[in-house]
Amino acid sequence: SDVCSSDLSDLVVNKLLNLSNGNLSAGGYNITLVSNATSSARMIQSNGVLLGNLALEQYVTESTFGHHYLSNPVSACTFSQLADDFPLGISNNFPHVYFYDEANSSWDSPSSESESLAVGKGYTGYFRGEITVDITGTPNNGDIPVSLTADGSGWNFIGNPYPSPINWDSVTVPSGMAGAIYVWDHDPNPAVWGRYATYLDGVSTNNGSNVIPMMQSFFVYANANTTFTFENNARIEDLSVTGTFYKQDEQEVSPLLKLKLSNDTYGTESVLRIKSKASKNYDELYDAVLLESGNPDGVEFSFVSADNKNIVINSVSELIEDQESYPLYSKIGKSGIHQIEIIEKENFNAEVTIQLRDLKEDIIVELNEPYVFSADDGEIEDRFELILAKKSATTSVLESEVVQNAIIYNTENTLFINNMRNLDISTYNINVYNSIGQKLISETNNSHSDNIELDISDLSSNSVYIVEIEGIYSKKITK
Repeated sequence: SDVCSSDLSDLVVNKLLNLSNGNLSAGGYNITLVSNATSSARMIQSNGVLLGNLALEQYVTESTFGHHYLSNPVSACTFSQLADDFPLGISNNFPHVYFYDEANSSWDSPSSESESLAVGKGYTGYFRGEITVDITGTPNNGDIPVSLTADGSGWNFIGNPYPSPINWDSVTVPSGMAGAIYVWDHDPNPAVWGRYATYLDGVSTNNGSNVIPMMQSFFVYANANTTFTFENNARIEDLSVTGTFYKQDEQEVSPLLKLKLSNDTYGTESVLRIKSKASKNYDELYDAVLLESGNPDGVEFSFVSADNKNIVINSVSELIEDQESYPLYSKIGKSGIHQIEIIEKENFNAEVTIQLRDLKEDIIVELNEPYVFSADDGEIEDRFELILAKKSATTSVLESEVVQNAIIYNTENTLFINNMRNLDISTYNINVYNSIGQKLISETNNSHSDNIELDISDLSSNSVYIVEIEGIYSKKITK
């Protein structure tokens, strides 16, 4: 559809070339699938093949220098076909094209431009965007097996081998391979760094998608040597599906919570999903392990499974106990102010509260607003926990003034704690926090009194605070 010819030596396809009933001979024509900033043509070989060569274009939108993940949609193609699109620099100390060696967990470059671009393998090119990458050859079609290894890191860099987008929800994941995909999403400045957009089973982080465009490569994880096969039934003919998230109606509706860890420069996401048949241990069908960006100044963020794996899409079973906690992992590249917030919440029962425990500050807060904290650079493996609690079991923030055995209330300058049933709180600290978790007051009840008064005149007016009797309960107040 939408095929035009400027002369007798070329045919330009702007939308779709569908071989649905017989073969197409290119003859003396040059047939080109055109790509630009608004659309990309595609080819579907449902019942026929192209006899001859096809030129395929893929427009790269990002305007800054950065790594762009590429793959080869034709047979018998060499790196030299990329040399007219961006400088490869193969003979230089810093080449601009690489592939990933799973066994050695390293990025390697080809030895020469005459080396073949393998079908189904991933490559990355470092170049400035807003260019069109083009490759000419016989378009790939049919089943295309790709060997996956687990000799080193387990991370295998593969790529869409077809002259069309594919739908990852339609592929068959073999035993030994996890179901998630990871696509590089580079930062605009400096573009050498970025984060991974992850997709698994209808869930994504960092704008990940099940739609893999033509010439797009990505990472998958294997825990055993296996073979993954690209198949024609995963190819997308529908021109309205271009690369954004494409959700299928039959996917299970599950409670989902998406968290984001960020600072003023970098941010990344992690997901908790309640799903039947899932568990707190890692499961390659339901969970996506964290693939870190490698940015020394950036942030990494994930849940930690019961078997101690960092999980960026974490599927767990339904809430059985009154309260369940889920440890979080983070890595801070630069010391400073950071925040954790909920950016998406779906299908959660109104009777379930969502809380964050900061073990360093010894506080639990509801995540109704971003939790702001200060952190030094380095890994943080045991500071934060996400807590899901039924409201009947929640004690961190309560609507009622009666909290277990006490009443907490305040005037403009005084905080009152009335120990109604003579609960022994003499050995506990009484702490007051602001809404971002900073401890402003800490007093020990040395008076052994049932009625405690604290001076809060130094606290700002028209603000929300959390009053905590350490280890027992806490309550939100407004001054």
